[in-house]
Amino acid sequence: MEWDKRLRIGASVRNSKRLKFQIMHRQVHPMVYLIVCDRAEGGRLSILPSTVLLQKEYPDDMLYIIGMAASKREAMEITASFLEEAYRENKDYDVYRHRTGRGQMVC
Repeated sequence: MEWDKRLRIGASVRNSKRLKFQIMHRQVHPMVYLIVCDRAEGGRLSILPSTVLLQKEYPDDMLYIIGMAASKREAMEITASFLEEAYRENKDYDVYRHRTGRGQMVC
């Protein structure tokens, strides 16, 4: 699991540093959603409830986390802002390349 240096955090998220630490150590919270670029799916954006990470077999090493939200609605708004920003600046929807500058994610 890799966290974006410019992690976008929803306005209703409190104690984001503590939540990030707890999520990294699999102490998840049911009301926290993560916006991720999934390396296994070629950089596809997904919104995941943090409880998904409780599954022992979940491939969390394939996740590049770019946002955190306290509700699904807020997570969708943040995801839309990522897509709009990437399109406005690069004329494509490659959010991973836009956020990291590394080029298109290909696994």
